[in-house]
Amino acid sequence: MWPADAQEVERIALRACTKRGAAIDIAADRAREHRSQIAGDAGGRLSGAQVDGDFVGSLTSGRLRYALAEIATLPRAAMVVEEPYSKVFAQERLRPALVADGLAEVQIAWPSIPIVFCDNRKMAEEWTYRWLAAARSWAENELEVPPEPAAGETEPSTKELRGWARAQGMDVPDRGRLRPELLVAWRAAQS
Repeated sequence: MWPADAQEVERIALRACTKRGAAIDIAADRAREHRSQIAGDAGGRLSGAQVDGDFVGSLTSGRLRYALAEIATLPRAAMVVEEPYSKVFAQERLRPALVADGLAEVQIAWPSIPIVFCDNRKMAEEWTYRWLAAARSWAENELEVPPEPAAGETEPSTKELRGWARAQGMDVPDRGRLRPELLVAWRAAQS
């Protein structure tokens, strides 16, 4: 039953609304803050809303395992928790060891997906921004991995490859990683 003084704050179209036991998972049709969970008690009354990021609830219910399995199919992924690591263990209704064991289990099951704890939303956004920038750089520069050299073939050093590329009239930076295409071109020139 709604409180008598309840006010409508915002009206948004929904992409999904799924009942899970006494809880309802909602996915709103907007870019940010689009997932919520409304948890009910045994009598079916709505007792409160929790923003997606309910890490401990997702961990103990098994929802986190499904989410990690889904994002593990991506070439790069990470999970950001908008709470300090210490708060995960300050649960009133759960034993801290249960949470610690669950966290260890998902980290072992999906070691390629870091779970990063940030103290607040601002820090989480900053970490995510930096991570996405690094992922973009990786996608632009590292996705084309040159084939392995043939048996007995030696690879040039970065200095040698840089010198060869300049001799061919290619523009290369003075420092830093070289694009994988340079090594591919060098190998083609050697055959």
